[in-house]
Amino acid sequence: MSKNKISSEHHTIPQFYLNNFAKKVEKGYWIYRYNKNLLKELPDLVKNVGFIKNFNTIEIEGNKTDIFEKLHNEVFEKGFSNKLEKIVGKIEQYNKCINYCYNCMSIEWYEKQTISCISYRDKEDISYLLSYFILRSRKLRNVEELFIEKMKLIHYDMYKANGITNEEKIQLKIEEYLGNEESVKKEQLYSLFKGNSIVELAKIIYNHVWIIGYSDSELLYTSDNGHALTGDGEKSIGYNTYGNVIFFPLTSKICIIMYDVVKFREVYKDLMFVNLNSIQINEINKNIVFDGIDEIYSKDGDWTCLENYYKNNNLPKGHKPYGVY
Repeated sequence: MSKNKISSEHHTIPQFYLNNFAKKVEKGYWIYRYNKNLLKELPDLVKNVGFIKNFNTIEIEGNKTDIFEKLHNEVFEKGFSNKLEKIVGKIEQYNKCINYCYNCMSIEWYEKQTISCISYRDKEDISYLLSYFILRSRKLRNVEELFIEKMKLIHYDMYKANGITNEEKIQLKIEEYLGNEESVKKEQLYSLFKGNSIVELAKIIYNHVWIIGYSDSELLYTSDNGHALTGDGEKSIGYNTYGNVIFFPLTSKICIIMYDVVKFREVYKDLMFVNLNSIQINEINKNIVFDGIDEIYSKDGDWTCLENYYKNNNLPKGHKPYGVY
């Protein structure tokens, strides 16, 4: 690709992450995906899935640019892919010695008892990576755009109530005060590479208690959000706060379960490790299915958990998590 050519296929989940849920083939990585709008399986190469056309293309001084997508490729696709590969390697090597591993580094009184298969620096890197996933996600963009639309309606009614009847003048006032879709996109992208948004979110995630589970099966899914934020039970809580539990699958075998410190002390204080059996994997997958917007990804194409979840909850075609609306 020419350096001056603007890219258009912007992956909302980095390809190096999706590769961990795919099978390596001659032409790249093959992944199974299940589209929740079409309710059918659409297997393909990773490079051909999980992107939105011009998702991160912005306009600066009248010219379109993909500068933030280029930054993403340099910082995350190249840099973080190597970091994640090394961290996954540590966990897999550790698991050869014992059949579970755990890491409670954020609880002081657990530190002497903790067997850590990853370092503090590894934990920091994963916290930063997950924060990036959240802030870059399509779901967050949708929520922010929806918020702007609702605010526009409120301001429109307010101007009308104050006797302003000129529609064009009202729209100009609203856009001047709230911005437009382009400004929402820019603010989201700026927050990834400048400012404290990603740093502050990473701190919150880092300060959860982490339990690392490993399974011999390959049944863990990931979604078009790359993670699952949850509250109590099956209720997704969105992205403006953090959950009591966060499920973050790293591969089709490894999942990090992150517990809020207060919740951990109240409910999970005796929990030292997680053995990912079929019941627990299905529970994790259920949360991931709920949190995904359009697609769920799998290494082996086993969609039993997804199909049962739709059937048992009588979910309609094209169901979206409530946090989007």
